[in-house]
Amino acid sequence: MACMKGNLWVLSLMVYFLCVIKKSVITKKTIIDGLSHNLFINNYQPIYNVEDNSLNGVEVLLRFNSPYLGDISPEHFIASAERENLISELFFFFC
Repeated sequence: MACMKGNLWVLSLMVYFLCVIKKSVITKKTIIDGLSHNLFINNYQPIYNVEDNSLNGVEVLLRFNSPYLGDISPEHFIASAERENLISELFFFFC
């Protein structure tokens, strides 16, 4: 049991550092390259009314999948886009 807890701790630490690394390497160039190589995609998520089981609409979620970094959380690429004054480019891609 102690070994299992140790392995979970190591795995948690690895996931944490992977997130830190991804966050730190999302640069202006990463975002511009992502836009120019169509690495940003729109995912459409339905919005249902559970009372009558009807579709009320959809929300569009922007996603970034880098060939080098894998899936990048919007938390990271949006913060970087804001910091690098590229948020309007993402907005116009999004539309």
